[in-house]
Amino acid sequence: MSISLRPSRRGTACVLIAAGAFLLAASALTPTYVADNLVKIPLSIEAGTVSTGTAELLDAAALAKGTLTVDANVPITVNQLVTVQEPSDADLVTLQSAMQMTRDDRSGQAAIVNASVDFVTVDRRTGSAVAEPVGSIQSSSDKPADPVAHEGHQFKLPFDTQKQSYPYFDTTLRESRDLDFVDEAELEGLPVYQFHQEIEPTLISGTVSVSASDLGRDGTGLLHG
Repeated sequence: MSISLRPSRRGTACVLIAAGAFLLAASALTPTYVADNLVKIPLSIEAGTVSTGTAELLDAAALAKGTLTVDANVPITVNQLVTVQEPSDADLVTLQSAMQMTRDDRSGQAAIVNASVDFVTVDRRTGSAVAEPVGSIQSSSDKPADPVAHEGHQFKLPFDTQKQSYPYFDTTLRESRDLDFVDEAELEGLPVYQFHQEIEPTLISGTVSVSASDLGRDGTGLLHG
């Protein structure tokens, strides 16, 4: 008795249908798989930005001498350098942001308004800060960095940003505030979303003692605030 090893036409048709169905399913899933694995914050970031504008500033040098002076419309420059640090891997990236604000109407050490170094570890896909490891902020060169839990976004919004509000971390407040979608616009021919964040006047930390006369009050005593 002989045994035929040739598959039947019906069997061949079933195999082809199954293979076609698999390929269709695979093609539908490929964009999702690629997005999940390739659309991530890179591990080779070294980005410097320079921003300019004007600000109303408390004159720290004058304050140290006992005079409260607030300068209006001060020209300022903010330099920021963002680099990748450890720990970083396939899912997470730690970003270091070194920032310095200077006033352009002065030079040397007197020009420095403030400076800080911020560490935060974020999810490479969402851009949102993770709970562990805890981030840090160093705002004084002669003091160690303070552990600071970061929440929400800071350097970027998600790749699939929607017309909604997002929690956005403020390094001065050291906490998040809502960043609200307000409008669509066009930038250099590209459609973009506009977001707005408004932070109410907030007492950050520390106390300042000045004479009553500096605040337009009667008397010669010191006022604390």
